[in-house]
Amino acid sequence: MKQEERTRITREKILDAAMEVFGNKGFEAGSIGDICGKGEINRGLLYHNYESKEVLYLACLKESCDELARRFEKGNIDAIEDAGEMAKAYLAVRAAFVRECPAMSRIVFECMVNPPEKIRGEVKDTMKELDGENRTFCRSLLSRLELREGVGVEDAMEYISLVQYAFNSSFSLPENKGEGPKEHEKKLGAMLSFALFGIAERPAEQVVSKEV
Repeated sequence: MKQEERTRITREKILDAAMEVFGNKGFEAGSIGDICGKGEINRGLLYHNYESKEVLYLACLKESCDELARRFEKGNIDAIEDAGEMAKAYLAVRAAFVRECPAMSRIVFECMVNPPEKIRGEVKDTMKELDGENRTFCRSLLSRLELREGVGVEDAMEYISLVQYAFNSSFSLPENKGEGPKEHEKKLGAMLSFALFGIAERPAEQVVSKEV
């Protein structure tokens, strides 16, 4: 076996063990010792391939984001014409990811709702491509809806971004600490519906002007 192949196999073994540890314990609680024990890996060999716990965690995050992005692409969601069906397909891909890739989904969830402070900037950069996928989905979905008079796509995108930020941040509140990816995805469908279609029937005379 060539050296390049041995190196690839070793790095995959380390990454698999790290994925399980970080997926179960998170960044702060998961340790290099845990990873070495999980994968029966020599500590020196681990550090030869991944120079730090932070670098290894980011590699796990990158692999997780790439897997979710591949699933979105395979789902061909943008080809769906009906906005409601498109939203359902998008949520179904996310739900399947949580169900079939529990460790990966927990790493992505942690980085969405409570990214490790020490590597917050690196986490944001690593998730940039996946964030772009989500923004593309939102734009495509909005293009299938008749927006209210005076509301442009950029206005709607900004609003959805604010709702998403508040929604994700809510999972870091003490009362929600025990909730994870499954709970997040269960609530996401309702929040997406509220953001796009509102929560109340509004007679024309009750509509608040943008100037207020």
